[in-house]
Amino acid sequence: MSGIRFDLRSLFDHVSELHRRMHVVRTLHTLPFAAIGALWSGAGYPGGFKIFLLGLVVLFGRGLSTSLLRLFKAPADVSNPESPAEALTEDRVPAAVWAAFAVHAASFLVLCSYGLNATSGHLSWLVCLGLTVHAAIRRHTGLTHFLVGLGLGAVPLGAWVALRGSLGPDALPAFVLGGGILFWAAGLDMIYSLLAPVAEARRSFRRPAWLTPGRVMALAQGCQITAILLFGLALGSALDPRAAALGTGLVAGALIVSRLTLGPSDSPRITRRFFALQLLVGPLLLIASLA
Repeated sequence: MSGIRFDLRSLFDHVSELHRRMHVVRTLHTLPFAAIGALWSGAGYPGGFKIFLLGLVVLFGRGLSTSLLRLFKAPADVSNPESPAEALTEDRVPAAVWAAFAVHAASFLVLCSYGLNATSGHLSWLVCLGLTVHAAIRRHTGLTHFLVGLGLGAVPLGAWVALRGSLGPDALPAFVLGGGILFWAAGLDMIYSLLAPVAEARRSFRRPAWLTPGRVMALAQGCQITAILLFGLALGSALDPRAAALGTGLVAGALIVSRLTLGPSDSPRITRRFFALQLLVGPLLLIASLA
C-alpha cells in the first residue's frame, strides 16, 4: 500500500512539474491571433462549440510543442536553463512523462481538428509533424527563432481554415498577417535568447562567437520593423483605412517603447516591462479588427 501511495505521489509531483514548465498561461497569447483569423475569414459567428474546439486546438498545440521541446532537450535542462527563471533542479520531469504527454496532446489536437472540419483534421497531421521536426532541430540551427515565428504565424491561417474549410485568394490578408507575426515573434525570441547563459563546451546550447548582444539586437530590430510593415499591409487590406492606421500605429508604438526599455544594444536590460509591451501586439491587432 505504501508503494502505491509513493507512486501516486510521484506521479502527482511529475504532473505538477509538467504543468509548471508548460506555462499554459502563455497559450493565452496566441488566442488573439486565432480570433483575428476567425474574424477575417468572414464566416460569421461559428457557434459556441466550434469556439470551444478552436480553443482546445490552440491549447493542445501549445502542449504538444512544449512537451516535444522538453523531450528533445531533456538532458540539458538542468545544466542549461533557458533563462534565470528556470530552477536548477534534479527533480525534472522524466523524458517518459514528456513523451506520454506529447502523444496525449497530439491525439487530442488531431481529434479536435477533425471536429472542426475535414481539412483542419488533415492539416493537423502536418502540424504534428512540423512541431516534431521543429523540436528536433531547434537546438542545431540558426533558424530556430524563425521556426518559433512560423509556428505562431500559422495560427490565424489555422483559424481561417477551421471556419471556412479552405484557403482561397481572399485569405491573402491572413497570409500577410502570418508573415508579420513570424517576424515579430522571431525578433522577440532573439532578444529572449540573450537571457540564456553563455554556452560552454559541455552544454548543448551554443551561441556563435560572432553573435554578440549588439548583433542579436540589430537582427531583432530588423525583424520587428519588417513585422510592423507587414502588419500595416495586412490591416490595410482587411480593414477600413482608419482602423488599419489605428492598429498599425498602436502596434508600432508598443514595439518602439518596448525597445526603448532595453537601453543600449550592447548591454540590454531585459525586464518584465519589455515582455508586457511586446505581448500587447496580439490584443492591439484584435482591437483594430473589432473597431
